[in-house]
Amino acid sequence: NDCFLSTDDDAGTYWPGSVVDHKQYLEVASQFLVIGGETCQVEFDTNLARRSCTVAREETARFHWSYLHEFFHMPTLQIWKDQGCWDEITQRLGYRYRLETSRLPQQVLAGATLTGDVTIANDGYATLFNPRPVYLVLNGPTRVEFQLDADPRRWAAGENTTLVLAEQLPGCLPTGTYTIALWLPDASDSLRNRPDYAVRMANEGVWNETSGYNVLGEVAVLPDPAAACFADDDGSVFEADIEWLAEQGITRGCNPPTNDRFCPDNSVTRGQMAAFLTRALGLTDRLVDPFTDDDASIFEADIERLAAAGITRGCNPPDNDRFCPDSKVTRGAMAAFLVRALGLTDDGGGNLFIDDDDSIFEGDIDKLGTAGVTKGCNPPANDMYCPGSVVTRGQMAAFLHRALG
Repeated sequence: NDCFLSTDDDAGTYWPGSVVDHKQYLEVASQFLVIGGETCQVEFDTNLARRSCTVAREETARFHWSYLHEFFHMPTLQIWKDQGCWDEITQRLGYRYRLETSRLPQQVLAGATLTGDVTIANDGYATLFNPRPVYLVLNGPTRVEFQLDADPRRWAAGENTTLVLAEQLPGCLPTGTYTIALWLPDASDSLRNRPDYAVRMANEGVWNETSGYNVLGEVAVLPDPAAACFADDDGSVFEADIEWLAEQGITRGCNPPTNDRFCPDNSVTRGQMAAFLTRALGLTDRLVDPFTDDDASIFEADIERLAAAGITRGCNPPDNDRFCPDSKVTRGAMAAFLVRALGLTDDGGGNLFIDDDDSIFEGDIDKLGTAGVTKGCNPPANDMYCPGSVVTRGQMAAFLHRALG
């Protein structure tokens, strides 16, 4: 509308036909369309009543305005400023989500269901334009997220929406105090982790500008000895190692957002390896964009931390400008990762295994064996290492447990 509040039909905006019918149609359609515009100077002196705050408040709300030209037409906008509605109108353009109430537990057992509800008011004139996920996040000794069955595009203007929570916590969730928050990140993978693209609630004191979270409060997670970490590792020779990994916050599972499975027999990719080691070693410093092939990877931040620590050198020597995040990790490559990560130097005299003489990783394998991190791949003899075999997630759990436990 480029002549908002100028005449009864806004200088022909509602034409031809009945102005009343056009406005009734727009009132409904504008719930799902992007509506905005500017005022204008047509019949300014003869129709001042239509330019009043009373009409401006009514029609910006009725037609779900999301944007407004703030420099035209200035005499009309000055009327709104003089009559005291300018700040209100500009604040309510688009969506304006506000946390109304929340009912959350003060404590919950690991493995139990976290229940509660959060009510969100929309004080704006409109809603979000594009799809956007909604997560409940617990952030403390580790971080877990649950994607909620919610579509913020349906949080209608002038109404309250209640989100009912019933989220199953992992059985081996590390105990401690967790911040509990709502997170509405951008739906794009490339923007998901940028807090300046997350939705900020209108309340004072709930926004965390570093994470992009809207903080609801805190919850204490207590241990439940009877709770199982994962549903798919019972009977695995690596079950104890997997549970240790989860208790340390090094793994979050393999099927987000539920994360009630570990997938012990799945192979480990180089990207996953970066995540395991980053969490295990508490790495925080990042080397900015050292590789050209990880920009779309969810593990990019972990890869950059691994590079900053000197644990990875890339996957395409001598250039080493690629990391190959989706490539599977062999036992030989894993030995190199762990030797650099742990700073191992003693090779025990070398030649601990009979099948790695031709491997570029022989020195790393000997250091790993001397440190007791690997026992070989052919029990009970264990005189072979199998450097070309792919590492499984279960084996990775055992390696890390022996190295750091």
